[in-house]
Amino acid sequence: MLITTDVGDTLGSFDRPGTAEVLREIALAPDNAAKIDRNILHVVPELTDEVAELVRERLLINPSDWPQIWPTGGFTAYPGTLAALARLAALAPVVALSNVSCIAGPARMGDLLDQCGRHLAGIYTSYQLRARKPQRRCWTTIAAERQVPVSDIVHLGDRVPEDVRGALAAGCRAAVLVNTRDVDVPGDVDRDPRVAVVPDLAGAAEHLAGLAGAAA
Repeated sequence: MLITTDVGDTLGSFDRPGTAEVLREIALAPDNAAKIDRNILHVVPELTDEVAELVRERLLINPSDWPQIWPTGGFTAYPGTLAALARLAALAPVVALSNVSCIAGPARMGDLLDQCGRHLAGIYTSYQLRARKPQRRCWTTIAAERQVPVSDIVHLGDRVPEDVRGALAAGCRAAVLVNTRDVDVPGDVDRDPRVAVVPDLAGAAEHLAGLAGAAA
């Protein structure tokens, strides 16, 4: 088994502001900021001059307003995250899988590594993979690199479209965390035998420990 886990709202919180919020403040077409962040900045490996020009063009941002230093936030782990990760890591390797921009991502993943790195076998981001959840290749790429069948992956997360439906489409199992931000689980997901509905990361660890014990 290999465990992949979402980061924001699963292991902890991304501190504000995010990239989209910074873009929204400086854009003359601010309504498109979140879309541009997801569709461009989440899936390019770095902020090149060409990428910056494309974003400015799409959002109508004056070059003089473009930040020289991006004032984006970091990451803060929840109080119970380390204990839950330790329990998960005792069952199987755990890797983080996060949709995050190439602008805010490095600092946020640096904070994740500092706070939780002792229990993580790896960190994968959308901007490194050039794909974002729910795209199947997020999980198939990790499976190939880790040399495990994709069916051996269990993904933990709190967003049904990205974390659950994406993982299932790739051939993984999943656990959806419902208490971190009051998640509504559709009936088809709740009834799917490949999905466990758990309150939080500790609940996911409890569920997977039970499966491991039953299989022993």
